[in-house]
Amino acid sequence: MPDSRLDVLLVDDEDYYVSIFHGRPLLAGLDFLFLKLMNLARDLLGEPPRAALPLLSAYAKAAGLSVEALPNLSRGPLKGARFSALLRRRPLVVGVSTSAMREARTLAAITARVRRESPDSIVALGGYGAERSAAMRKLGDVCVSGYGELALVRLASALKRDPRLDSVPGIVRDEDGVRTLPGRRHYDPGEKMLRPDWGATSPRSWRYPVEASRGCRFNCSYSTLPGSTRQPHRRPADVVEELAENARKYG
Repeated sequence: MPDSRLDVLLVDDEDYYVSIFHGRPLLAGLDFLFLKLMNLARDLLGEPPRAALPLLSAYAKAAGLSVEALPNLSRGPLKGARFSALLRRRPLVVGVSTSAMREARTLAAITARVRRESPDSIVALGGYGAERSAAMRKLGDVCVSGYGELALVRLASALKRDPRLDSVPGIVRDEDGVRTLPGRRHYDPGEKMLRPDWGATSPRSWRYPVEASRGCRFNCSYSTLPGSTRQPHRRPADVVEELAENARKYG
């Protein structure tokens, strides 16, 4: 039923694109127009979507969870209404990817709306933004570290059995008292990854990212990846199969 309770609502947004007028009060009125034109150009050019939400959606659906995804919340005139409609379904977990966020206020706008419109929902944060920023982590109910596909499934499945967040196996508290659920840093040995569920985000891109490895053998000071010497790769045949599937499904 369209009004049935949703298990998982996945959302993200970005604030990497800063207006050239940022910080110039006399030209602040041009910010809105500049950013809207930039977003329109990116949509028309078919900018590749981020893979986090489609991957999370694929694993959650494979586990039998009901899932909806809504990327780029600040882009598009209908996103706000769609967000409210999905929140009216009282999602058990609202998973927010912060991979394209560096400002806590971007996340705060999302979490405040969830608290207001679906106060019983558990806000689960993931992505590099929350991992780097203590201010971001404090805005959620739980922060998933590393790659969160399996952690999200564990979280939502456990909450369906017992809605108390502290009863979820594996949750610990960090030095700031924030609940953390460890995810993974790499593929498991011999793992065959699920393919991203691009249909969950209504893709209109001409090209799609394909993840061929996880981790990094290097340790660059500017990298968002944690220092690691492991970089497991997927089987080449599996990567080729995913490329062919994307071409077949999405052209």
